[in-house]
Amino acid sequence: MRSILLYGVILTFLTSGPLWAEELDTFNQTLMEQAQKALAAKDDPKAEGLLSKILETYPNDQTTLKLASEVYFRQEKYREAASLYSRLLRLNPDDSESLIQLAVSRWRLREGYEAQAALLRALAQNNLTSEQKTLASATLDEIYSDWDVLNAIRQRGDYTAEERFHTHQIEKNPEAAATSYALRGFARHWLERPDEARADFNQALALGGLSDDLAAGVRKSLSEIAAAEDAQRREAEERAAAEEAARLEAAEQAAAEEAARREAEERAAAAEAAAQEAAPEPQVNAYEYFDQIDKLLGRGEVTRAAAVLNQIRGLELGDEEKGVRLYYEGELSWHKGAYDQAAGYYDQAARLIKERFRRSALLMRQAEYQARRGNRETAESLAVKSAGLLSDQPWKLKQAAGFFGELGSNATAVSYYQKALKLDPAPERNRDTFMGLAEIYKLTNDEANYFNYARKYIEASSPRLDRLSTLETGYFYFYRAELRSAQEPLAAYSDYEQAARLITEKYRLSEIYIKMAEYLADVNQADQAAHYAALSAETLPGQPWRNRQAAGIFDRTGHLEQAIHYTRLAMAQEPPDNPEADRELAYLYLRNKDKDNYLATHAAYIDKLTAEVDRQGGRASQELKKELYQARQTQSDISRTWGFDSYNFGTRRDNGDYSAMTINELFLNFTLPTDTPGKVYHRLNGTYASRYSGTYSDPITAQERSWESRTNLEDSVYGILGAKVNPVRRLPDFSAGVEYLYPIGRDRDDDDFRGRLEYNRTWGEKPRPYDDPHWLYAKTYGEMLYSTRHSDFTAFGELSLGRTFSPAFDKNILIMPHLRTNWSYGGEQISKGGRWSLETGPALAVRKWFNEDRRHAPRSYVELGVQYYIGLSHELDDAVGFNVTFSF
Repeated sequence: MRSILLYGVILTFLTSGPLWAEELDTFNQTLMEQAQKALAAKDDPKAEGLLSKILETYPNDQTTLKLASEVYFRQEKYREAASLYSRLLRLNPDDSESLIQLAVSRWRLREGYEAQAALLRALAQNNLTSEQKTLASATLDEIYSDWDVLNAIRQRGDYTAEERFHTHQIEKNPEAAATSYALRGFARHWLERPDEARADFNQALALGGLSDDLAAGVRKSLSEIAAAEDAQRREAEERAAAEEAARLEAAEQAAAEEAARREAEERAAAAEAAAQEAAPEPQVNAYEYFDQIDKLLGRGEVTRAAAVLNQIRGLELGDEEKGVRLYYEGELSWHKGAYDQAAGYYDQAARLIKERFRRSALLMRQAEYQARRGNRETAESLAVKSAGLLSDQPWKLKQAAGFFGELGSNATAVSYYQKALKLDPAPERNRDTFMGLAEIYKLTNDEANYFNYARKYIEASSPRLDRLSTLETGYFYFYRAELRSAQEPLAAYSDYEQAARLITEKYRLSEIYIKMAEYLADVNQADQAAHYAALSAETLPGQPWRNRQAAGIFDRTGHLEQAIHYTRLAMAQEPPDNPEADRELAYLYLRNKDKDNYLATHAAYIDKLTAEVDRQGGRASQELKKELYQARQTQSDISRTWGFDSYNFGTRRDNGDYSAMTINELFLNFTLPTDTPGKVYHRLNGTYASRYSGTYSDPITAQERSWESRTNLEDSVYGILGAKVNPVRRLPDFSAGVEYLYPIGRDRDDDDFRGRLEYNRTWGEKPRPYDDPHWLYAKTYGEMLYSTRHSDFTAFGELSLGRTFSPAFDKNILIMPHLRTNWSYGGEQISKGGRWSLETGPALAVRKWFNEDRRHAPRSYVELGVQYYIGLSHELDDAVGFNVTFSF
C-alpha cells in the first residue's frame, strides 16, 4: 500500500508541471484575447493592465512587449515605453521600429542627447521603410533645433555630436549661419581636424554678424591652428634633417664597407655568376621589411619607413603578405594626414589579413577612421572586434579602453580597463590603467572611484618618479594635489604649480589654472587669482563653461570689468535663448553700478523668460511663471525714479470727532556714491476742520465743564523735506535719516529739524498671479523721531496680520482682511490718560494694482480700507477708521 502511495506521489509530481504550464498558457492566451479586444475598443488603460499581467509570466515575449510599449506610448507614459523598447532591442538588436520609437520616447522625455544617438543608429541601418526614415529624420530635425540639446551634448564632451548639431543649424537656419559656422569650427578644432575648422572659421568671418567676443575667439583659434601647423612643419623639417644626417652617415659607412667588400666580390664574381645561373631566384622574406617599418613608424621616421616599403612594392607576394603591405600603405597615408586614402588601403587589407595581431591593429585603425567621420556606433563595433582578437593581451584591452574613453563610452571603457587589470594586476605595470580609470570617474563625477584610482596611480608612480615621462610626472603632481586639496590647500597649490609646468594637455592645464585661481581667491590674493583665471579661460577659449568659471573668480576678487567681459564671451558661445545668462550678466552690471546696462540686460532676461513661458503655454510650470513675475517686479523696483502717495483717512470717537486729509509722501529715488540705496522725499501734512471736545472737572467749583477745540487747514498744513538711507546692507528694510519741518499755515514758530529711524516690512501686499489664490498678509512698521526744537522723542508702531485673497477674474485685485494693532508715544499728551496709546481691531483693505507692461509688474495701486479700533489704554474709546490710498 505504501508503495502504491509513493508511486502516486511521484507520478503527481512529474505530471503536475506540464499540466500547470498548459493551464498557464491557456490563462495568458485568455488575457491576450482580452487585451486585443481592449485595444480594438481603444481602452488603453485596461489593455495596459492585461498586458502587464502577461509580462509577469513571459517577460521576454516580443509580441506582448511590442503591444505594451505601444500602449504606454499612446498614453504618453514615455518612461515606461522607453523601458520596454530597450528590452525589445536587447532581445532583437535589429528591430529598427523599436529603435526609432525608443528615440522618440526619449525625446518626449527631453533626453535629447540619448534620443539623437538612437536616431543616428537607426538611420545607419539599411532595413528602414520610407515612413520610418521620414519619422527618424523629422525627429532628428526637431532635436537639432532645440538648443537645450546642445547643452547636454557639451556636458558629455561629445564634439562629434556638437558638430552634427551645428551642421543642422547651418542647413535649417541661414540667418544664424555665421554663429553656427563659428561654433562648428570650435567643435572641429577640438576634434583635431584643423583644415575643416579653418574653413568654418573663415566662412563665419566672411558672412559677418558675429559678436565682438565670438569674432575674437574665432581669430584666436585661427591663430592657434596656424601656430600648430607651423610647429608640425618645423618638426617635420627637423625630422627630415635628422634623417638626412643619418643617411649621410650611413652612406659614409657603406662606402667604407664597399671598399672592403669590393676585392672579395671581384674574386667571387665568376663563381657567383655561375651559381646564379644554376640556382632558382631567391624568395624575399617580406616580414623582415614589415618589422623594420614597424620600428621606424614607432620612432616617427615616416620617410625612412616609406623607403623600406618601396623596396617590396613591385614584388610578388602571397595574399597575407600583400594584405600586410596594404596595411602599411594605409599607415603611411594616415601619418601624412591623408585619412580617406588610408581608409581605402585598410579596406583592401581587411579582405586579406588573417593573422590576429595585425588584423587587430587594422580593425582599430578602421575604428579610428570611423570615429573621425562621426560614425560612432560603427567605430565602437570595430573597436570591440579589434579587442576581441587579442582578448588575452592586457595592452590591447587598455588600448580599446582608451579609445572608448575618447568616444565618451565611459561604461565600456571602464569594463575594458577592469578586464586588463584581471589579466595583469601588478600595480607597477598598470599606471596607465589607473590614470585612465581616474580620468573616466572624474568625468562622470564619481568622486569615490576617482580618488581611489588617483591614489593608486600615485602609489604606483612614487618609486619610479625619476624615470617617468614629463607628462606622467605632471599627472603625479596633479593627482596628489587633488587628494591634498581638502586638508592641505597650501601643499595642493604647490603641487598644482608643479603640474602646470609639466602638463601640456589643454583641458587639464585649464583646470589646473582655475584650481590655482580658486586657492588664491580664498587667501585674498585677488590680482594673482585673476591672472590664473584669465590663463584658464585663454587655454580653452572656445568653452563657455570655462569662461563662466573665470568670470566667477573675477567677480569674487572684485575685477568686475573682467567678470563682465568673460560672461559676455561665454554668452556669445552659448545658445542665444538662455535667460539665466542674461540674469548673471545683469547682476554683474548692478554690482558695477552700471544701471543703464543693468536695466537693458535684465530686460533681455525678462524677454527670454516671457518667450519660454509663451512657448510652453499650458505646460509652463508654476516655478517658471513665478521667476518671470518676480523678474518683472525687480525691473519695476530698480527702474523707479519717482513716486507719489496720497493718504486720506477719517475716524470717529465717542468723545469727539476727528477727520483729516493728508498728502503723505512725494519721493525721488537715487543711489548714493557709496552704493547705499537712499530716498529723498517731500511730504505735505495737514488737518482740515478737526474738532476735539470733552468734559472736565473745574478744580475750584468742582463743576463739570465742557471744552472744544477746532483746527482749520490753513493753520495746520506743514511740509517735511527729508532724506533717508539704508546704512546696513543686511537690514534692507531699516533706514535712518533727517527731516526739516516748516509750517505752511499762519503759525511760523514750528520750524524744526528731526532725526528719523524707521523699519518697514510688508508681506503679501503685491499680486501673485503664479501662486495660490490666497496667502499670508503681514506688515510691521515702526518709526522713532527726535525733535531738536523740543528735545523730545516721539514714536509710532503698527503690526498687521491676516490673509490676502486674489479673485479669479482679476489677479491684480487683492482683498486683505487682517487684525491691526497700533501704538504710539508722543512728546505731547495724546489723550486724557497720558503720553502713549494702544489700540487694536479687525480691518479690511481692498487694493487694485495697475500700470504694468510686458517687462514691468504693476507699479501703482488704489486702496480702500476700513478698521474698527478698540482702545486698550488711557481711556481711548472705540472708533471706526476709513482710508483711501493712491500710489503712483
